[in-house]
Amino acid sequence: QVHHMKALLSNGGEHLAAARKRFSEGIPFGGSSAGAAVMSKIMITGEGDFSVIDDGKVETSEGLGLLDGFIVYQHFIKRSRENRLFGLMLRHRDHVGLGIDEHTALAVEGDRAEVIGAGAVMVVHPGRAEREELSLELLRPGQAYDLKSLKRIDPHAP
Repeated sequence: QVHHMKALLSNGGEHLAAARKRFSEGIPFGGSSAGAAVMSKIMITGEGDFSVIDDGKVETSEGLGLLDGFIVYQHFIKRSRENRLFGLMLRHRDHVGLGIDEHTALAVEGDRAEVIGAGAVMVVHPGRAEREELSLELLRPGQAYDLKSLKRIDPHAP
């Protein structure tokens, strides 16, 4: 994901601006693995110490910012990457985490997201700061989620 963003930031960020413009015009974007991680504005780089929940060692950089207010992380459950996202959620309480498992996609159209594939998506909600709480919600294939209301919705609803 770091290499993707370096390429988009080349030429003074011209490529990044063009990608964001095309997205705002309704052009679909997709990506597997690193291509999913770049969708959020705060992007986990994959570098740093991830053995502890949070002490500032989870490294981030700028992502595409297409899913504003969310932090997306890939290979989530299969590779036990919960600590990385949990740590960021404790630092960025104004965001919601989306941990996407292997062989799984989160198809987003407008404010509606649907889980497609063999695995699951874990939604990580920040809780009260004074108690360092997080709440977790697991979405399985075929289940849908409203990214604006932050609630599970009927997958067959338009």
